[in-house]
Amino acid sequence: MNRRNFLKLTSGVPFFGTSIFANTIKIENQKKSNFNISINGDLDDDLIIIKSTPENCKIIDIYQMHNPSGKLNYNGQVYNIEHSPGFIMFDKEYSIEKEEIYCISLANEREEASLPRNVRIRTHYKSEKLLFNKQTLFPALMPEYNSVPNYPLWFNSNEIPKIDRRDTNGDTYNYYNLFENTTVPFGIIVPQRGKIKISLFNQENELMYTFDEYVDTNVKNLKSNELKEQKIAEHPFTEINNILNIEEDTQIENNDYIETVMVEYDEKIFTIPMPYPLMYPNLIYAVSLN
Repeated sequence: MNRRNFLKLTSGVPFFGTSIFANTIKIENQKKSNFNISINGDLDDDLIIIKSTPENCKIIDIYQMHNPSGKLNYNGQVYNIEHSPGFIMFDKEYSIEKEEIYCISLANEREEASLPRNVRIRTHYKSEKLLFNKQTLFPALMPEYNSVPNYPLWFNSNEIPKIDRRDTNGDTYNYYNLFENTTVPFGIIVPQRGKIKISLFNQENELMYTFDEYVDTNVKNLKSNELKEQKIAEHPFTEINNILNIEEDTQIENNDYIETVMVEYDEKIFTIPMPYPLMYPNLIYAVSLN
């Protein structure tokens, strides 16, 4: 049927034709509201996915390695956790509404430790890349891939880890020497492209870092205003207070951490309590679904 005959056929039933068009748009919009998160491989230790509205935040999925209680208390609610044995195969679809944002975090936790979560020591961490709709949201942080060259590792050259696996340099299986009980990479997913402002507050509710960025469908590693002004180092493992712990034998004390992330987006404010303190302001990523 050519276009002219099709128009003749549909001209007598405008309401029916309009309904088909409207339903098609509705279906397309529904499809576009869905997104996929996946990670497959090493994760030491946690995956936490949070859905936030201007009124509330709640955990949607949580996988932990070191939590014998099987529960996590977050934002006044207790959640059952899924156990992750240091290796994860995760692939799940989510749906996002106009009034929502999603926050994704990979954390280095030791929930069974006797110390409170805000008392941290440097220990071992690694994670495979995490994907958003098959696009890398978080790059891999793996010594085997030399993801962050020349940064101190957990096992020294004279120590032999239990797992005999070789990295790109022929060295044995290892981890980065990062803070325990902290969020490492942190990601924000918004429904529509647009301007986003992020404010990071420490445990004393003091403003530490701000971000003013434009987010679209391409994943962006966000740069704080302080980074743009060269007030902090560009290294991915730069900690709060511009501390970079690159001396293997020196453990630098760092008592500040980010406890709250505030996101201003689409004329709304989302306040996200961190499930674990955030220590690395250069490892924040964002992307929009549409």
